[in-house]
Amino acid sequence: MSETLLNVDAVTMQFGGVTALENVSLNIKKGEILGLIGPNGAGKTTCFNVITGVYAPTKGTVTFDGDSLAGLKRYQITRRGIARTFQNIRLFSDMSALENVMVGVDAHSKTSVLGAISGIPRSRKEEKQSRERAFELLQLVGIDAYSEVAAKNLPYGYQRRLEIARALGTNPKLLCLDEPAAGFNPAEKQELNQLILNVRSQGYTVLLIEHDMDVVMKISDRVAVLDFGRKIAEGLPEEVRANPDVIAAYLGAPEEDAQ
Repeated sequence: MSETLLNVDAVTMQFGGVTALENVSLNIKKGEILGLIGPNGAGKTTCFNVITGVYAPTKGTVTFDGDSLAGLKRYQITRRGIARTFQNIRLFSDMSALENVMVGVDAHSKTSVLGAISGIPRSRKEEKQSRERAFELLQLVGIDAYSEVAAKNLPYGYQRRLEIARALGTNPKLLCLDEPAAGFNPAEKQELNQLILNVRSQGYTVLLIEHDMDVVMKISDRVAVLDFGRKIAEGLPEEVRANPDVIAAYLGAPEEDAQ
């Protein structure tokens, strides 16, 4: 796992007079799970949005698989191989689970709109392949039995799983998960951790942004920590957990008072 897939180099993100990120550098190696954690308001989602093209950084660069992402639109970044989920679920509520995942799979469709309407053989073949791939991904996330259920009728936890399946449908090199454990109880968090490990075992690289330290520490290969827009720690989970700056950021107390 020595080859770098994503490199965030000295990124600063300012909104008017507010600095949301200040000189943040990160790298993600192929095949690993990198956890990015920090208290609420630490800048995690801003960093996520810079990586996925929602924001252009005020300073610094983002390089993916050897190429700069500067100036690319979000759909172009998706096609390069970065997929994301959202902190607030964004599914097509009236579409079935299978159809939602097919939207992701179809991001790489080679058939034109006219060809799809005309029903040319390649279009029919691609639709069949899209349905088959979408169902495979529903199996991977454990909700294939609900493939024909409208997204809005799925339990909350299954909607989270569906978002992951849809993101995987774009065939990403890097899967970015934005606080996927939000609203989960302890049992659901444990199931989520196993799901993320299963996804990684299929060859995907994962960037996991979370507020919940326990979720990240159990499955991440490395962990980086933001606080007030600055990176204050990075390393192995056990190293980061014992870091006095991290303890103070989460508990608001010096390390000796946090024992």
